Amino acid sequence: ALLRKYDIVSLQPMNEPTLQNICEFLSPAVTISSEMTRSSPQSPQIDMIVLEYATGSRGGYGLPFRTRKDYVIKALEAGVTFELC
Repeated sequence: ALLRKYDIVSLQPMNEPTLQNICEFLSPAVTISSEMTRSSPQSPQIDMIVLEYATGSRGGYGLPFRTRKDYVIKALEAGVTFELC
């Protein structure tokens, strides 16, 4: 019963254009109180973006694609967190 109260929506982009599209649909988070933030009603409810660090673009460890600073900033401003796995 406790787990039904929590929903986390995460997306795992597999290439840079997909990450760009995800970040472009996000809007900045709205501060409700000093401890809580929420995305504005018209933005998609995405909680986390998962980036798989173990599948580097050259066969070794690293991100599978380049991550632009603008994308990361836009996602963070919308209250989205990143998970590296």
